[in-house]
Amino acid sequence: SWDVIENRIDPDYAVGMGAGIYLRSILDKKTDLINVTPSPIGIELDDGSMKVLLEASRQIPCSASDYFAPVRPGEKMILNVYEGFNKIAKDNQCIGQLVLEPEDQSNFSMNVRVDKSGTLHVKMIEEATNRVRQIPIIREYSQDEADIKHLSENAVIDDTLLKDTSSKDKL
Repeated sequence: SWDVIENRIDPDYAVGMGAGIYLRSILDKKTDLINVTPSPIGIELDDGSMKVLLEASRQIPCSASDYFAPVRPGEKMILNVYEGFNKIAKDNQCIGQLVLEPEDQSNFSMNVRVDKSGTLHVKMIEEATNRVRQIPIIREYSQDEADIKHLSENAVIDDTLLKDTSSKDKL
């Protein structure tokens, strides 16, 4: 009955087992997993807002480009790269920073690219001089095909959980 809560099963263990079983079923069917950007990626603008360059759920690999002009020409610019859903940049996770020293009133083209391993590449090109500044940003959650294969091959399935239907009825 549903009025009794079963507490013999660790919920974290149950979720982990379910994820392992699901992943194994996907890999056994030779289904390709599609990796996507988990949250928006953007830069902080002068007013503190975040200009989104890559939306969440974009299939990886992906890229986006935009153009920017310095607020104070000739002054050093610090460009903060953020990841998150909040419109205010500082309320998101700062994942990188580029320092630019533009000459005069030069504009910049910016390219943001996520490669298939999940590494984010941020590249700024000063239009007047063609000087390039770039940084790679490796985020903790990125996993390549070898990582996924390793996790799925080393997943241990406890057969007693699969065979014991009495505990399933009590959840």
